[in-house]
Amino acid sequence: MATPAIRAALKAAGKATPAVDMKAGVPTMPRGSYADPKAFLLDVMNLEGLPIAVRADAAKQLLPYMHARMGETGKKEKAKEKAREIVRGRHKFATKAPPQLHVVRSD
Repeated sequence: MATPAIRAALKAAGKATPAVDMKAGVPTMPRGSYADPKAFLLDVMNLEGLPIAVRADAAKQLLPYMHARMGETGKKEKAKEKAREIVRGRHKFATKAPPQLHVVRSD
């Protein structure tokens, strides 16, 4: 399934790192099976036994799941963010702090 270039890169990486099984030419992953592709890509990206090109490719594939593009937020997300800004006080319609109450004694 892997191309000869990837197999060669795995063998070259296996000479320097024990995380790659030299007999099978397959890296040993930290977990046996993955139910979530995001977790798999994170482990591939962080596995030191793999070549940097494979790790960088996994990082590129994982990027849309971690960080959305600037223009990809929908109307509801923009409205929620605007409401958060108003609550934080960064808007002209933000709620002001209540006035300080003082006790006035009349003797």
